[in-house]
Amino acid sequence: MTKEEILAMKAGNKLDVLVAEKVMNHPMPDSIPEDALDLYLAGSPIHYDSWTCVCRYDEGDVPKWIPYPYSTDISAAWQVEEKLTEEWTKRNKPISIEVSYDCGAYETKIET
Repeated sequence: MTKEEILAMKAGNKLDVLVAEKVMNHPMPDSIPEDALDLYLAGSPIHYDSWTCVCRYDEGDVPKWIPYPYSTDISAAWQVEEKLTEEWTKRNKPISIEVSYDCGAYETKIET
């Protein structure tokens, strides 16, 4: 994808999948635990990295992984900011700048 295509994306599931996989480096899990439906119905959905296993009634209660809502939930978006800050800090050393000035005397001739 180009930068322009990414910037043109609307908030939603497709953008969240890209953030989970490409930014957070969390690919979607390959398998679904056997007790996923029971845990979801009990109010304790399974979370793994950037993914939550949900079972939606209108989709036949079939367990599936969905990404955290990075593009629509500020608390999830802060996780991205923290990850990027951590990665930047690992790659870049702190910058130290020393500045000194020499204020010597200068003669100026002003003609009137």
